[in-house]
Amino acid sequence: MEVKKCPNCGGDLNYARLQNKWVCPYCDATFDGDANDINNASIINDTNNSIGFTNGFNNALFSVETDFKKLSGKKSDDESIKTMNYCINDMRSSKEVENYLKTGVSITDDLAVEGKNEELIINALPKFQSFLESGEKIILYCNKAFFSKVKEFFILTNKRTIFVEKSKVTFLYHKDLVSLSISGSWDSPIWKLNGDYNMMIISVTNGQTQGAIMAYICLSAFESDVNKARIRIL
Repeated sequence: MEVKKCPNCGGDLNYARLQNKWVCPYCDATFDGDANDINNASIINDTNNSIGFTNGFNNALFSVETDFKKLSGKKSDDESIKTMNYCINDMRSSKEVENYLKTGVSITDDLAVEGKNEELIINALPKFQSFLESGEKIILYCNKAFFSKVKEFFILTNKRTIFVEKSKVTFLYHKDLVSLSISGSWDSPIWKLNGDYNMMIISVTNGQTQGAIMAYICLSAFESDVNKARIRIL
């Protein structure tokens, strides 16, 4: 796919599929898809269209193939799913969700974002710094458990999610996201990326923060590929 450049600042544009717009993450300018002669730019013009929703998931973006009754029914499960869909359907771009993660959710001692608990990221850098690519930006850091600081954690970046377990490093580029598997747990749902047990979004402090993380991953995936197939919810 041809990379579109921002006429204002020259930065790479991201396609906000739900907005039917091209968005510049550097200067915040937006451009109509049709005005930039982008094929397939009119995939979705309005989230409230006839395509509809399943359990809050927009059917134009997701194929829901699971029974949500299998979850525990705890508040954290419901909160995670509702926040994920709120961020996707109302914010509609990864940039907006990034700002929400900085200002709209609870950042506890095991989480770090820009301006909050940044020492966690600094302490963990030796574990993953060599894997970072040019232009890759850290959005969020999360310990997988209270006693696992700098040993087991995941890093959310603008390109991928990186999972570190002691000396083992696994990652998934968001553009390669095909499916999300969800199951219940004692504190918050477990989300597996592409069904991989090495790539689980788990032990996040609350459902709201977890839902925002999942929304960021999904929106980043669609912005990376304007023709991306629907993500399966399993």
